[in-house]
Parts: sequence; C-alpha cells; structure tokens
Amino acid sequence: MDGMGDASHLDPATQALLQLDDGGRIACIDQDLWIGYGLAQEAHQRLERLLRSQRRSRPDNLLIIGASNNGKTAIAKRFLARHCLSENPLAEIATIPVALILAPNGPQISPLLRAILHAIGRDPLPRIRISDLREAAYQGVQDVAMRLLLIDDLHNVRGAGVDNMLVELRNLGSATGVSLGCFATKEIAYVLRRDEQMANRFELMTLPCRWRRESAHIW
Repeated sequence: MDGMGDASHLDPATQALLQLDDGGRIACIDQDLWIGYGLAQEAHQRLERLLRSQRRSRPDNLLIIGASNNGKTAIAKRFLARHCLSENPLAEIATIPVALILAPNGPQISPLLRAILHAIGRDPLPRIRISDLREAAYQGVQDVAMRLLLIDDLHNVRGAGVDNMLVELRNLGSATGVSLGCFATKEIAYVLRRDEQMANRFELMTLPCRWRRESAHIW
C-alpha cells in the first residue's frame, strides 16, 4: 500500500490515515483520544441517569473521585460533547440540557455563578450585586432547561468559607432542579462530609489510580 506494506488488517478509517503526509499523521497523533474503558462508560451511564431523572425537587448528584491526570476531565468533556444540541435559529431561547464549568479557585460564589452564566451564553455585567448575579444564574439555568451541570475540579473550592459554597451548590439544585455531576480528587469527599445534606445528595464513584486490564472502546 504505497510502500507501507499490507494494511488489510486495519479498519478503513485507519487505512485512510496511512495516505496522509507526515504533517497530517502528526496532527492525528496530537489529537485527544477517548478510550472508553469500563469505568469511564459506567460514569457516562450514571450521568445519563441523572440527566434523564425526573426528580427535580431534591435532585440526585454524582461525585466522581480520582487522582489527578487520570481522565476525569476527559469523561466530562466527552459526555458534554455527546449531548450538545444543534442551535435552532427560530427558537427564542436555546436549550442546553448539559453544561460544563470549572470550579473556581477557592470557595468563591461570585465566580461560580459567573461560570454558570458564561456556560449558557449570558455573561453578566462586571459589577453586579451577588444577589442579582445569583438570580440571573438560577433563572438562566431554568430558561435553558438545564438538567445536568458538570463541575470539573471541584476540589478547587476548598478553603476558608467552603461551607458557604456547599450551601450555594445545595440551593442551586433545590431552586432550579438541576443535578450536579462533579469531578474531583479524593480530598473533596472529606469536605462534603461536613455538610450532611450535601453528603446525602451525592452518589460517590471512584476511578482507579491505574487502569485494570479490561475491554475498552476507543471512540
């Protein structure tokens, strides 16, 4: 196959890559690669259940715990990509069932609310009272019919005042009916235990530090 040897054992998509020049092949290698190993697929299944849940008055949440750099963000981004809806130019308000934000550094409520608004395309004014910011964020979540808010690196919110942040997250769910899918290192689990109501609302899932030998799907 153009000096590359017999590639008949490869699938058509991979065979096509052999026809690329060096620059094209390097670009393919540099792309993010999703490896759907067993627990990653299970995480998506659990998130899917939250998304489809009809429990809105006290929504269930999921906390996915794992070491740094073991694929938590990839799981979050892959799930988000699978649930992005095409924009309807005739719709007055966009529908955004799933959104992904990065937790603020420290238990800062204002950046959290701003991140939510940014995720739904509603950047607020630079100077706005936190009460107005909260009202705008909560109303925005309801306007776009959000069902699941993914929060990456939730361990970032640790620090003095974290209890107020936990109350804010709890109130967000109670007021809007949105479920939370959070990704963090194990330290955040100890923080959540300080708030019994929050601890009771989160299902815990732990990712292994090392992958076990199991079937995996590369998507």
